[in-house]
Amino acid sequence: MSSNIDTDFLLIGKLSQGRSATENSILRNESFKSSSAMADVTANLDFDYAFVEGRLIKVVDTPGLRDLNCSSVIRFGTRVTEEELNNIVSLLKAEFGEKFAKEFCIIAMTCGDLFQQEYGKENVSFQQWCQQQTGAFKQLLEECSGRIVLFDNVVEWIPFQKTPATPIAT
Repeated sequence: MSSNIDTDFLLIGKLSQGRSATENSILRNESFKSSSAMADVTANLDFDYAFVEGRLIKVVDTPGLRDLNCSSVIRFGTRVTEEELNNIVSLLKAEFGEKFAKEFCIIAMTCGDLFQQEYGKENVSFQQWCQQQTGAFKQLLEECSGRIVLFDNVVEWIPFQKTPATPIAT
């Protein structure tokens, strides 16, 4: 079956990590209700379309994952534990196949404005910051072939920056 959609986005993540705000940033409109409340705003699976820079984009909004403790949308400044990493990778592989994360996943990190506040004065780029990471976050980044994007949902999103998937010397 042929699709006229150029790109599909499905964002999954924990409660209050900025999924809906990020989805609105991708679509460049207010398609999904977003709130700073700690309760999940999204109750059901929903989707919307938009033309963005000449491409038809589809974004699927999902409820927050509670029981799986899983996060593919990560808020800048939060920690990713080994358990969360295993849950993320296991969930994606079980649902979409062994190579899904390596071939298709992009980590979406929200709160880019906080990154700018903390590292902007030091002239540290997001790519440099990613290369300096260790532990579970580094493993998740490698599992996604180094694909990560930092979103500043307050102003606008910061363009995709691919980091090397090769091991980083420590």
